[in-house]
Amino acid sequence: MRVAVVVLQNPTLNAFVAGSTDKTKVALAVHFHSAILEPQLTDEEILAVVFHELTHVTKLHVLPEVREATQRYYVAVGGTEPIGALQIDDSRVRAHLTRWQELAGLAGAYSRRELGELPVGGNLADLFEWLLESLEPVCPGQVAEARAVQSELLAARAPLDGDLVVDSQRAARIKSSLDLLGACGRINSTMSLSQMFASEPQWPTYLHSVLRADELWLLEDPDALTALRILVGDRREKMRTEAAAFEHDLGTPWTAARYFSTEEQADDMSVRVSKAQRFAAPGVSLLMHRLLDDPALCDAAVAHDAVPYGVRLDDSHHATCWRIAHARQLAAGDNAPARRVSVEAEHGPWTPTRPSDGRPMY
Repeated sequence: MRVAVVVLQNPTLNAFVAGSTDKTKVALAVHFHSAILEPQLTDEEILAVVFHELTHVTKLHVLPEVREATQRYYVAVGGTEPIGALQIDDSRVRAHLTRWQELAGLAGAYSRRELGELPVGGNLADLFEWLLESLEPVCPGQVAEARAVQSELLAARAPLDGDLVVDSQRAARIKSSLDLLGACGRINSTMSLSQMFASEPQWPTYLHSVLRADELWLLEDPDALTALRILVGDRREKMRTEAAAFEHDLGTPWTAARYFSTEEQADDMSVRVSKAQRFAAPGVSLLMHRLLDDPALCDAAVAHDAVPYGVRLDDSHHATCWRIAHARQLAAGDNAPARRVSVEAEHGPWTPTRPSDGRPMY
């Protein structure tokens, strides 16, 4: 069967595959955003995207049970970065990290105490945005301040690993913005989380599934913001506790926690294709390089073998600079199998070609 190609008019660099709504089948199709077909991308980069996505299709990564079975949890020790595909799943790492990831799904990947109870990422951040929209008519100044704090915080993320470093001044502003918003809300609006989502029944259903029995009262508390802050604070504390338990049980820093994912497996396959075709560099690393705000900073980290893995342990894609370093590491080592001699002898290595106008040929 031929692989179907769907091109969506979209200015962002992205591609994806999809499955059936019942999550039992995967479509033999690759969806591209139109930006991937723009002239500035090389054929090597486009080919890298193609094989990354085809790996998702052929290995059935869209199916939840396949994603879970593919993941391997391990630690990086001794200052080295192991190849995830070659690691044996460590049940202790899996237990701690999956619990942490479950908490992060609700509260976001950032657990620093200095963030207080400001939602950043996770499903609670979506609830917070709903709450801001409901309070904006009666508390416009306070809502504007809360959004400004959020925007400034995200703009200050570390470029290589996405970490959020919060100084004492910013921590005080976070707390002040939430306190002022809460005071205004209590005076001008009485609304529980359940009432806020009366027209969106999937949210109460979801919250009932992730809250303990002794927390369900938070859904009916008339002060929705305070209820939300309690949940954020509780889950962040549990995330910090889980990280500390990991360090105690395994005798290694939390920053050494790793997991091999379907996204990493798709990158690996793309790198193998690049190596088999004798590209000068793996196409996936070239494409990732375009997504960096400061490519020189990543280049310097790669050159000094000092690329952070990333604090977003809830993101199976891993940090962008880490993906670049990993692709280069895999391409340079002996882990990518050589192309079959018979095929290469018959056809020779693939050579990129372009139409006269320079546009990619795909």
